[in-house]
Amino acid sequence: MINWQFFIVFLITVLSLGGLAMIAVNFDPYRVGLLIKALFFASFLMSMLGMVLTAFMALRIISRRNNNG
Repeated sequence: MINWQFFIVFLITVLSLGGLAMIAVNFDPYRVGLLIKALFFASFLMSMLGMVLTAFMALRIISRRNNNG
């Protein structure tokens, strides 16, 4: 059974990837401000962290199933 933590991390990852895509589409490097840079890198960091945590949780769930099976 997949726990609720997996869904929370997955939701945060999907939302941060959506924000990252929105910033990347409307990105103008000649008129970018400090706030946009902070939003971009915060969203990028959350996306990377979420993907790593999702992979870690999935591998942990798979290994538990194989050990119990």
